[in-house]
Amino acid sequence: MFVIVLAAETARLVIRNSQGYYAQHAVAISSELIVVGATTEWAGTVSVFDRTSFDCLKELEPDTPQRFGAAVAVGRVIVVGSQDSAFVYDKDFRRTANLTGDAADFGIAVAVSDDYIVVGSSGCAFVYRHDFSLAVLTGSDGFGGAVAVGFVIAVGSN
Repeated sequence: MFVIVLAAETARLVIRNSQGYYAQHAVAISSELIVVGATTEWAGTVSVFDRTSFDCLKELEPDTPQRFGAAVAVGRVIVVGSQDSAFVYDKDFRRTANLTGDAADFGIAVAVSDDYIVVGSSGCAFVYRHDFSLAVLTGSDGFGGAVAVGFVIAVGSN
């Protein structure tokens, strides 16, 4: 469960599946949306909420659900990390791309800005422009476990 506090308003966003609750693993907030990724070891879902009303606008479901929603980012697009892939959705919740990389744990971390999508994996980070051209940043084991993008691209390592 995530408790979201925006100014003086508080909302409790809980995601359930048919067997009970998913563990909420990731959350991202933009000026319009709150995106919550919830996973189990084998499955996952992503819920998109209106940032003002907290109404659930859409449940994003993958073709291959393994750890779908382990990482989420929202900006110009919504990016959802999954086991070995990252999915890109437009603001109308249509999937526009399925990104894959040749690295272990691809999709463990995701970030998005106006110009870039960054996908972390074990040992590297994949940097995509919104036209999906690609650059790869490499490092030691643990590099790519956390990513952020703004005016610069930051990649965490342990």
